[in-house]
Amino acid sequence: MNTSIDFAHCLKYLLSALGVSINRLSKALNVDGSLVNRWVNGKRIPSYDSNYIEAITQFLSANIKNSLQIQLINELFERVFGVDAETDCIEIKIKKVLFEAQGISLSNHKLHTKEAKKLLKYKKSMANPPFFNEVGSMSHDDKIISGTPNVAAAFRHLLGLALQTHKRRKAIYITYFNDVFFYMSGEDERRQFQTMLVDLMAQGCEIHYLLRITHDLQRMMDLLNFFKPLLGTNQLYLYYLKSYDSLTLGKDYFIVPETGVLSCFVAQADKSCALYLRNPLAISFYEEYWLGLTQSSATPLLIHYPADKEESFRNSLLESEAAIGNRFLFKNSFSIFTLPLQLYKKLLLKRNLSSQEMASALAFHQKCLEAFQTNIKIYEYKDIYTMDSLHYLVKNRQFYLWDPAGLYAVDLEREELVDFLQHLITLLKTYDHYSMAFVRKNTHLPGLGKNVSCVLKARHALIVEILGPAGTEPVRFSINEPMVLNSAEASFQKLWQQIAPVMKKKAEVIAWLQQESDLLKSAFYPNPDSQ
Repeated sequence: MNTSIDFAHCLKYLLSALGVSINRLSKALNVDGSLVNRWVNGKRIPSYDSNYIEAITQFLSANIKNSLQIQLINELFERVFGVDAETDCIEIKIKKVLFEAQGISLSNHKLHTKEAKKLLKYKKSMANPPFFNEVGSMSHDDKIISGTPNVAAAFRHLLGLALQTHKRRKAIYITYFNDVFFYMSGEDERRQFQTMLVDLMAQGCEIHYLLRITHDLQRMMDLLNFFKPLLGTNQLYLYYLKSYDSLTLGKDYFIVPETGVLSCFVAQADKSCALYLRNPLAISFYEEYWLGLTQSSATPLLIHYPADKEESFRNSLLESEAAIGNRFLFKNSFSIFTLPLQLYKKLLLKRNLSSQEMASALAFHQKCLEAFQTNIKIYEYKDIYTMDSLHYLVKNRQFYLWDPAGLYAVDLEREELVDFLQHLITLLKTYDHYSMAFVRKNTHLPGLGKNVSCVLKARHALIVEILGPAGTEPVRFSINEPMVLNSAEASFQKLWQQIAPVMKKKAEVIAWLQQESDLLKSAFYPNPDSQ
């Protein structure tokens, strides 16, 4: 059990986590604001015979508004009582940590006699600056580091310590405000950094990034490329500051709770310096600062769609398809929007769906097709598929169908496959704004596996789905931040330009699809069931 947190720090942390001011708390308790201010500054402690703890608990628990606040309270509870403590409801957790912190502060208070307090006050006034509550000495491990190579080495060292720390639950907090971490490392070191973060997530560690979004297109593209390898799990948490270009101090922080802190800044052009701190009190201060800044000035960048939010994910796809603007898509299997309604209905009949599920799936697909066919007449639609998607479709005659029950491979008859290929050809011939290209898997998308699907509707949303191994839930999320969407569009445009003309020129693609269709009609490909 960690009993080092006193009442002042505990209350200050809870107020910051829930975004509650001293004034609001004092009004809710019907006390003078100066009393709450003294609690927060460690000058007063609620007595055991008062009912302030119960009243504070009721007010704070009523002000919980989101899952991030619950997570911050859970982290405080684990810090005080340990990860093995019995779980309670969130209100009981708040009450327990307040009572624990109250007991610690009152016990410490009794240790000081009036004479000792007078002597301490005199010594501080004569020799030391007026520290408010706690004074901690720096450890021999705390360093001031100068020079980019040395700072980069300290950064890797701190990551290595995190990898060696075996805990049931770990979290790392990193800022990306002013590109300090990028200044201090080359491409090889950044890849090593990515690998170490992936290894940490494989150990169950959560990686929390607080970003500053800017209008610098290249910076944002670099940022997207850096995070690609980290997006395959639900353990990456990205937040961005609500105010653009709000920080220009050139500082960034890397915080491993209970292990160490690297506070970096640029002293000269491309020359990094840092404070490397292992002092527990300093680490806790930096952690509280990061959490408070995230709570008050940031918002989540990723909107996650876990398995129990399947309908929300489907609706986000429909909203994206219906929104105006150009669209880019990358998939390892053909988009369901390329299926005509009648063929989609025939494939649904092969699934064991209830009449209600059938009606719901058809209604959703029809809405998507209507939005698709409306926008495709006006806006640029570019679909990028891996070559494996066509090879698999023709050889195995299976289409990955997304219905209310999930994602399934549905067998196609030879005639149905021919109809589908002909429909693709018709779409390409009919709509000048619709294009299709094929790439070798992972050739142009380093860091993204073959089971990644991305759809970008310009200025509206980027929606990503990452399928994991069999039996695991897919990772699904969307991004709506305008500058990130602008960077994602530039990345797609760059990818499109890099594709060989023979793999994206409309006449070439139509000829290829027609060739496969003709071979199927001539029964050149054997029936897979007969093999």
